[in-house]
Amino acid sequence: LLASYSRSKAGPRYLTSVAVVAAEVVKTLVVLGVLLRENGLCNAMKILQTDVCSRNSQTLRFALPAIFYTVQNNLWYTAMSNLDSVTAAVTSQFKVPSTAVFSVLILNKKLNRAHWLALIALVIGLIVMQTETNEVET
Repeated sequence: LLASYSRSKAGPRYLTSVAVVAAEVVKTLVVLGVLLRENGLCNAMKILQTDVCSRNSQTLRFALPAIFYTVQNNLWYTAMSNLDSVTAAVTSQFKVPSTAVFSVLILNKKLNRAHWLALIALVIGLIVMQTETNEVET
């Protein structure tokens, strides 16, 4: 809501890419802080080395979805500047199904029947919300 409000105010606008990078930096710092708090400095460094930097790490497999997520976040700010709030919110909710599909296709994740049914229900709900919004406007 704060991001939507800030994009609708008159006056100079900030670069959306800076907002996205700043959000990712904050999330990274929080994760590192939790890692340090739970494991201490020495163990945290070992965990980062083995789980992120080692040759057997899965980090590179997560790079492509992360890039798509960053692009999607930049597009979200553009949408907030150019669309009404309901349309932007509905569009934003497509992150969940797109993330699920990419995790299946790229990361070879397996989703069970309940997950697929939940994703289908979400997409149907999004379509219904968008359809109702369009009917109210006409």
